[in-house]
Amino acid sequence: DAGHLILKQEAIRGARALLAQWGREAGLGDRWKRSARQWQAAEADLVASADALVRQRFSSGDGIRSVWTTYTAEAFGGEEADVIATHFATESGKAQLRSMDWFIGEMVLFNYTYTGRFEYDLIGSEAELKAIQKSAVTRAPVKDVELDFSSKNPEAFQFVACSPDSRYCPGVKYAKLIAIPLMGGLIRHIDDVKAQVDARLAARRADMQPYFDAFRRGD
Repeated sequence: DAGHLILKQEAIRGARALLAQWGREAGLGDRWKRSARQWQAAEADLVASADALVRQRFSSGDGIRSVWTTYTAEAFGGEEADVIATHFATESGKAQLRSMDWFIGEMVLFNYTYTGRFEYDLIGSEAELKAIQKSAVTRAPVKDVELDFSSKNPEAFQFVACSPDSRYCPGVKYAKLIAIPLMGGLIRHIDDVKAQVDARLAARRADMQPYFDAFRRGD
């Protein structure tokens, strides 16, 4: 959800920047702006093209799974992987997975917010923002309900509180993997799809000519 929101906002900003640039180059004047209906139609066309690419290159989840598989395969041997898989099949393990999923989403949004590439009130991305807010209602960890590190969940406590040097305790190593290298891999994947979106938008200059012509005619 966080990735979809970021990519939608990147597509919107990219489309608007290109339309402004192309409008100047075409000599459309000061009236060529977002309030013009021809601009709005052109922007919708560009963003729809970007959405189609995102569905193809990101929404399937293949890229994310590839990143996840690559990092975990390099970090863990077969015995450690079995310990992790067995733990995450338990109830407390499933709760930890939900917490990690929430953490990853928060960190992705934090990265793009901190670098100025996420805007809470960007017009055009309301649907994606609403979707992530709706999802958060059911996925956000709830204190003292989602996971309690106590005798109620001994597997959860043991997974993160035993010696990281023990081959039977890969929890700390897994947490570090999630927090740093894997997070970086996911962000690079999003940025790679964003670069593909930028390239597709830039290649559609000729497709925008009918909108420019309609603007000149006042259609």
